[in-house]
Amino acid sequence: MREPRRFDTAEARSFQHVFRHAEAGIELHWNARNHRKGRSHPLKTADGAYAARVRYRLFALQWRSLSWWVAAVFTFGSLVWLVNGLGSVLPLSDAPVIKAEVPIWTAVLGGGIFLIGAYLSWLEVLNAPRYVLLFRDDEAGHSRALHADNHHLRWFGLRPANWGYWLNLVQLLGATIFFVPCVVGALLAKHPAINAFAWFWLPQMIGASWFMIAAWMAMREVQPTALSPAWNSLGWWSGLFNLLGAIGFFLCAWFGFKSDFENPMLSNGSTFLGSCCFLIASYLMLIEIINPEGPEGRHQPRSAPGEPSGG
Repeated sequence: MREPRRFDTAEARSFQHVFRHAEAGIELHWNARNHRKGRSHPLKTADGAYAARVRYRLFALQWRSLSWWVAAVFTFGSLVWLVNGLGSVLPLSDAPVIKAEVPIWTAVLGGGIFLIGAYLSWLEVLNAPRYVLLFRDDEAGHSRALHADNHHLRWFGLRPANWGYWLNLVQLLGATIFFVPCVVGALLAKHPAINAFAWFWLPQMIGASWFMIAAWMAMREVQPTALSPAWNSLGWWSGLFNLLGAIGFFLCAWFGFKSDFENPMLSNGSTFLGSCCFLIASYLMLIEIINPEGPEGRHQPRSAPGEPSGG
């Protein structure tokens, strides 16, 4: 394997960029989401585009990957919220313990897990490697791109020029606001004097609104243009289901406020549907991480491979 050609992602002024290696005639189609999640970037040459063939996996443990932990934490949190929704809509909800305790404490747990996941997502942006390394793999007969490792973890920081930074900051703020009613919900039964609208319903609607904005930003990040859906991107579909989940949680608060706890059917149903969407979104993100050579990064050559150099 020859010495790599290094591309500096600081040169990218948007969440999509084309890096060109003029000497080798190679184009690396870089995307900000793929980069921070350690996914492949399509490589295009005069002979076509190349990517490694890998076995598609539905689950894997990647303890050393921050991106894997982001997806795993959100998946677990979504499962907790699904239990919350089921406890509200199933006939078993007539049981006193399930009706009174399960929705309260699963909301506290689920809200806390979402807050942890949002913080890990923010760390993912702060710790995304700055460089992409392009190697010439003589054994495989083509070039391939790898991500440079920073070898340290930043817990706080600023990256204001980065779209992903603002996306995940919005999500973190939304999760923080949303966690307030999750805790207040556990207090309402014993402290009915608490203003339910100000401390329970309104923060839910505000937090869910921030979730909707973050989901749209995640979809936009992988779209080729503002009005062109990225149908072949797992990240886009994950963003779409996150958007639907956020709408479900917003409607939960809206219907709950309108009925003032008197008719919870629409509110509980919205929580259940929103939880289902969040679970789908989180699992798609998990698949996205454990399969770095995804549909948007796997291109077969249009003709027989030539001999491009990696620099």
